[in-house]
Amino acid sequence: MNMPKGRMGTMLMAAAATVVAGSIFMIARMPEGFAPAKSMLAQVGVVVGVAPNPYNTLNAQLSQEKTQLDMEAADLAAQRAALASATTTGGSASPAAIPWYFMVVIGVLAFFAGLSFHLGARRERGEWRGGPEQGKETPTAA
Repeated sequence: MNMPKGRMGTMLMAAAATVVAGSIFMIARMPEGFAPAKSMLAQVGVVVGVAPNPYNTLNAQLSQEKTQLDMEAADLAAQRAALASATTTGGSASPAAIPWYFMVVIGVLAFFAGLSFHLGARRERGEWRGGPEQGKETPTAA
């Protein structure tokens, strides 16, 4: 067809409006006792179903596994909380003991600094290894 673009769109809109209007008219004119409408309605006390197979029981299986996983996750969270409280109370240093650890470490470092100072002073005076350093003469009393 050799139609301008605007005219083709107008024709398609008119066709769609006609189909929609016809559908609405048909639904509005449908009688109340129409047989297919009655058969589509659910009847009280009638159970319709399919025999259980792997495909239609999958949702039940998945929901059961989800509840099981939720229970396991709750158990793991409880275990984590118990371990966290155990490590903060008994596994590591309590906040009251930390200053004592610092004092011990500072004391050890002070001891080694004093020892180094003492040994350096002895070396300077020539008292290293029980006598004067080799190569140096000791002054003699005259």
